[in-house]
Amino acid sequence: MTSTPDPQPVAASTGATSLLVRLRAVRPTLSPAEDRVAERVLADARAAAALTISELAAAAETSETTVLRFCKRLGLPGYPQLRLALAEESAQPRTVSAPKSDISAEDSVDDVIRKIAFADASAVEETADQLDRATLTEAARCIAAARRVDVCGSGASAVVAADLQQKLHRIGVVTFAWSDPHIALTSAALLQAGDVAAGAPARRAADAVPRGGPGCRTGPGRRAGRCRADDQRARGRR
Repeated sequence: MTSTPDPQPVAASTGATSLLVRLRAVRPTLSPAEDRVAERVLADARAAAALTISELAAAAETSETTVLRFCKRLGLPGYPQLRLALAEESAQPRTVSAPKSDISAEDSVDDVIRKIAFADASAVEETADQLDRATLTEAARCIAAARRVDVCGSGASAVVAADLQQKLHRIGVVTFAWSDPHIALTSAALLQAGDVAAGAPARRAADAVPRGGPGCRTGPGRRAGRCRADDQRARGRR
């Protein structure tokens, strides 16, 4: 088993991807202090854009250094660029207003429907904005050419893994979905060059995807032969 690498900064968008969309995507990997900064920014981007770095740090109960690190995680060189991006984000017209709160006991059926519909529609739009087209194309090519595909997921992600298995089976791709990490590791050790191991999304992807050995890179579209070879080298050193 290998240690989880430090989260990497999100590359600055070269297209129309919203800064807030990128922030929501990277938020699960932020430190607690960085997450408090993210919470303040997401709560009111317009107000956050008007704050100095000292004011934002104080509002998030953290340091200016943490705010700068937060900027780097979003692929921004510094705080002035964050303020500018937030100001531009706030100036964008909204065709649909976001719900003012999460679902509560006081909501009517219409309120619940509206909030769920908004959340689902936003999730689809934000996912489309963030997709790396080149990576998606390569993943599809690897899956189409694979002898077999292993999809791993735990908890709620196991449902996603099972759904992908069913869809790939329907188009003739031999696929297995594993929710137990021990069984997933056993299966990963049997994968050959050209096979594919994919990890279903999780709050911390490294916790849901088995690793075959040092340097193993499992995840969507990764070839699993590399994992198997690394695992064999690791066993040889014991």
